[in-house]
Amino acid sequence: MYQHNPWLAPDRHRDNKGDTRTIESATGSPNIVFQTRGAPLSPFEDGLADALMAVFDDGAVELDEVVAGLNARGITDAEGQSWTPESLAACLKTLGDALFAKEA
Repeated sequence: MYQHNPWLAPDRHRDNKGDTRTIESATGSPNIVFQTRGAPLSPFEDGLADALMAVFDDGAVELDEVVAGLNARGITDAEGQSWTPESLAACLKTLGDALFAKEA
């Protein structure tokens, strides 16, 4: 099973969407970012996603609880440091902003 949609046109933010080799139509509906991720998650993102699901499954709701759950599992930030509420919030903001980044 694919972890992303490999049939999307590589430059989905411009007017060259779709051709006979893709499932997109140039005149069709716009891609919804959460459903049409253009690339697989990085190993860091994939590991963080798995860990966050486990932490939420354990009942964490508040940011401090999520941070404690990640740290208890030995999940570190991209630099190998333990999470703080500030570092996790900044990381999640960066990852979320990247979903909506537009090419100039």
